[in-house]
Amino acid sequence: MNITQVDISSVELPTKGGRFRRGGNYYAPNNVTTIVEVHTDVGLTGLGEHCPIGTHYGSGWHGAALDGYAAIARLSLGEDPLQPERLNRKWDRLFASDHYAKSAIDMALWDIISQHAVRPVSNMLGGTYPDAVPLYRSIHVFDNEGSTHETYVSRCNDYSSAGYRHFQLKCGETADIEIKRKEAICDELQSNEELICDANGTWPLATATRICQALRDAPIILEHPCAKLEDCAALRRLSPLRMKLDESVKSSDDLVRT
Repeated sequence: MNITQVDISSVELPTKGGRFRRGGNYYAPNNVTTIVEVHTDVGLTGLGEHCPIGTHYGSGWHGAALDGYAAIARLSLGEDPLQPERLNRKWDRLFASDHYAKSAIDMALWDIISQHAVRPVSNMLGGTYPDAVPLYRSIHVFDNEGSTHETYVSRCNDYSSAGYRHFQLKCGETADIEIKRKEAICDELQSNEELICDANGTWPLATATRICQALRDAPIILEHPCAKLEDCAALRRLSPLRMKLDESVKSSDDLVRT
């Protein structure tokens, strides 16, 4: 089996209800998703997708991905799609890092592999886990809504009625506003509900420490409070609140350091 053609297309996805705010008062006006179709000489076609949040989130800028996919597509023509590890090593000679510029084509290869094996993709990647997974819901405030404590509390109550038990609140205001807003939301939480506070790395260590001390007894999980991993590690030693790190952890060494 050989790869005969790779089609790359992009679609702009407007956000339902208008743009929403991330940490640090950054608004994403829209999202651009890129679809990659890998065709083979036996009639199997694999699909992959790459869709970063906005244009400045981590290392997932869609414009660079488009150029990367085009270059990788040229390297992949005539190759065997059933050998993803071999192809990834070939791609790595062109892009030493930039994993986001390879992800959609890699997904498409695994789609082809699963079709060829007549097995679900999840089985090919390690197995299916049938147990229920708890979900959380991000509390978004859109352009046409006032950014008040009451708005956040009302939205959180709506999501609670829909069955969600974990709520993610994007942060980026002054310390006083952050503390009062979280207190207002936590006052409405049920005993089995928790609030995830995601600052997207926008809090200085001093601000994060003040907020954590003020909310030390609240049912809160911190998410990526400070930009520097060292500051997050220092805050973890000072704060009684639980913490989760996402875009600041880029390697296993980073994980050990925290």
